[in-house]
Amino acid sequence: MARVNTIQGEAVAWREVDGEFVLISVETTHYYSLNSTGSDVWRVLLEGPQTASSIAAALALRHGMEAKAVEPEVSVLLAELESEGLIHAEELELPTGAAQIVALHGNGAGGGNGGYQSPSLAKYEALERLMLSGE
Repeated sequence: MARVNTIQGEAVAWREVDGEFVLISVETTHYYSLNSTGSDVWRVLLEGPQTASSIAAALALRHGMEAKAVEPEVSVLLAELESEGLIHAEELELPTGAAQIVALHGNGAGGGNGGYQSPSLAKYEALERLMLSGE
């Protein structure tokens, strides 16, 4: 069994702004921003259902790191996204070799950590007030 993560399509809206994703919970109107590595996680999720391992493998490939070093941080971000209702996770039986590594393009590929930073999600609760104020 593997924990598979999927974006909550109707429950979250998102846009990429200057290479990073901004997310809005349709239900709560809270909005969120992902840092560059967190945005890479979101890009992988946009490709379809993913495990923490498959996401970590994509990040590791992009940043020239070991997947096992990245996976704990990916798991923390996925748990946070799930607790905010932005993704859904479920235990599924995956066929052997079912996980695919999604290639992430753009700067940062190559040796060293390629600009890797711990993936993070920032939460903002004032979207409704911001919209009403016209700022």
